[in-house]
Amino acid sequence: MESIYWIIYWLVVIICGTGCFFIIKTNVLRYGIIFLISILLSVSFCIFFYFNGFYRFVLPIYLILLPVICSFGFLILFLIKYRPTKYTFPFYFSVLTFILGCEIFLKDVVGFIVFRNGWDLWDSYSFYWVYVRIFDFIGERVISEKWRKPVPYDKRMYWIIFLVMIVISFVILGYTLNWWL
Repeated sequence: MESIYWIIYWLVVIICGTGCFFIIKTNVLRYGIIFLISILLSVSFCIFFYFNGFYRFVLPIYLILLPVICSFGFLILFLIKYRPTKYTFPFYFSVLTFILGCEIFLKDVVGFIVFRNGWDLWDSYSFYWVYVRIFDFIGERVISEKWRKPVPYDKRMYWIIFLVMIVISFVILGYTLNWWL
C-alpha cells in the first residue's frame, strides 16, 4: 500500500508542477509573484492545520510540503488565468467540487489524509472557497487581462460542466452525510 502513496505523491508533484511552469512562463514576474504568495500561504496554513491536529498525512509533514506547494500553486494559477470575465461562480464551483472529489479519494479510498479534531470535508471545502477568493482578489490586481485566457462563459459546454458538477456535488453530499450507507 505504501507504493500508492508515492505514486500519488509524484503524480501530484509532476502534473501540478508542470502546470505551474506553463502558466508562470506566460508572465514570469506577475504569475511568479502570485506563485510565491501561494507558497507562503499554503505552507503556513498546512503547517498550522497539521500542528493544531486538524489532519495528518501518511508521509511526514516535511515531505508533504512539496505536493502542497505544487497543488495549491497550480490551483491558484489555473483559477486566475482561466477565470471567466462574467459568471465566475459556476467556474469556481466546478473546479472546487472536483478538488473536493480528489480529497475524498485521498482521504477515504487511499487513506493518504486523516482528518482529526472535528475537521471534516466541509471544513476543507469552505476553506478552499475562502482561499481561492482571496487569490481572486489578489490576482485581479496583479495580473492584467492581457495575461489571462478566460474560459468562455457563453458556451454550452461551460454550463453543461456546471450542471454535471451540481449532480456530483449532490453525490458528494450524500456520501458525506451517509445517506445511502
